[in-house]
Order: sequence, then C-alpha cells, then structure tokens
Amino acid sequence: MRLAHGNQAGSFPFAVPAFSLVSKGIFMSLGSSLLYGFAPVICSFSYQLGNNPYTMAFLRSVFVIPVLHVLCHVKGIGYSLPLQRLPDLLIAGVFSIMTTWLLYMSYAYLGVGTAVSIHFLYPLFTHMICRYAFHDTVSKVQLRSLLIASGGLLLFVNPHDITNVKGVLIAACSGLCYAMYLVWLEKRRLSEINDLKLSYYLAIIASSFLLVLNLFTRQLVWVQPAESYFYVFLVAMCTSFLASVLLKKGIGLIGSAKAGFLCLAEPVLSMIFGIVFLHEPFLINKALGCIVIVWSILTSFKRRA
Repeated sequence: MRLAHGNQAGSFPFAVPAFSLVSKGIFMSLGSSLLYGFAPVICSFSYQLGNNPYTMAFLRSVFVIPVLHVLCHVKGIGYSLPLQRLPDLLIAGVFSIMTTWLLYMSYAYLGVGTAVSIHFLYPLFTHMICRYAFHDTVSKVQLRSLLIASGGLLLFVNPHDITNVKGVLIAACSGLCYAMYLVWLEKRRLSEINDLKLSYYLAIIASSFLLVLNLFTRQLVWVQPAESYFYVFLVAMCTSFLASVLLKKGIGLIGSAKAGFLCLAEPVLSMIFGIVFLHEPFLINKALGCIVIVWSILTSFKRRA
C-alpha cells in the first residue's frame, strides 16, 4: 500500500514525541480513537439539556471553523487551494457528512449500541475497498485479525435489533461511507494537504450542507442553555479539530486500512467511558467483545512489527 508522507513541519498545534513514522501513525490513530470515544459522553450531557444529534453535527462543524481559521492565520498557512483539489475535497466532505447523517438516522430504527457496532464494520469495508478496488496487498494476518475484531463487535449487538433490516442497512451504509472517506483521503492524496487547512475546509463543507438540508428537515435546535453550547464546543474541539487532524496524520503515515483498523479501539473506549462517566451497566457480552477487539489489534500489529 502506498503511504503518503505529507506532514508539514509545525502544522499540528502541539509537539508530538519523537517516534518512528509508523509509531507516530499508530499513536495518532489511537489518539483519534480516544477523542472520538469520549465524545459521546459529552454529547449525552448536551442532549439532556435539549440538544439533538442533528444540531450537534451542525454546530460542532460551525464552532471549529473560527478556531481553525485563527490557527491557520497565526501559523502563516494560506487558505488557497489548487482548483483541481476542490472536487476531491467536496467528495471527501460528502462522504464525511453522509457518515454522520446515516449513523444518526439509524438510531431511529436500532438501539445506539447496535447501530454503532454495525457502523464500526468500516475497517472491514476499508480493507475490501483497498484490496479489490486499488489492488493493495492485504496479508492473511491482517484479514484474520480484522475478521476476529469484527466478530468482537457483533458481541455488542442487541439480537432483537437484527430483525430490523432497514436500520441495519442504514447503519452499514454509514460505515461504508466512512470507509470510502478514509480511502479517499489516502488515494487522492488529500493527506498531503496541511492538516489544519484540510479540517477547515471539511468543516465548512459539512456545516454548509447540513444548513441547506435543514431547510427541508427543520431539525436544528437554536434555543439551548449556555451549558449545552459549552458541551457542543468541547465536542467540536475533540472531534472536528483534534481527532480529525490526528486521524488525517495517521492515514498519511500508515495508510487508511491500518488507521481504520486501529479505530476499532473507539467502541472499546466508548464503553469504558460510558461506565465511568455515565454509570452504564457492565455487561459480560460487551466485555468479551472488548477483549476480542483489543487482542486482535495487538496480535495484528505485533506480527507486523
């Protein structure tokens, strides 16, 4: 698999420890999973104050735009992009938006745990796209570890939800869109665009699309307590800024397939955070799923080393 090493010096807002390039990619991909895994905890606090998932998706993009704009200005990063980059950027933005929209839509048909678990089959989709569409090499160890991790994800699924075919298909499509987003970043060399600039434009595309879509859906909730808006700002910083930049850097260093595989740590972290901060019940099937996922990740990367 071709790896795009396009990381400009000083583009990330804080220093990263001096590791090898592959170690950096693993570190950054796991850091992204950590932030994405903690975001649902903050979201739940905001939802209790009157927010909803659609508004969260819109505002987290809106709130991060001025932050990224200032950082680009302070670091002397230009805002211009070659015209030939715009179509690829728009396509990446659409994949990203459709991921969030379809995942939130699936919540109307499935339990959140089931929907998220099906969505997290996207590393499997990523590997399949890389292998069959781009003819990348996928070792037997990678494929076996990925299948084992996918089996671990199924332990998170509520058996009663599987009968809802429409919900399952919507959740699976959200995972497929995210897989296409990850592959598109790598294969179209968008990972070579400055991290902050890329996140800046993706946030503009996402917020614009959702604002236009709201003309038909009318789902945006504008009147919320200040505390709710504070939680939205935290989510924006965790996901649309830090996690997005970290994942983009990880893809540039180790490729979309490996970075996507490491993102399987996110549901494990989400479960741990849910137990600690939201006092969610500790279930044996989910604990077994976590063990299977962690074991598959460690085994896969240990054998690659």
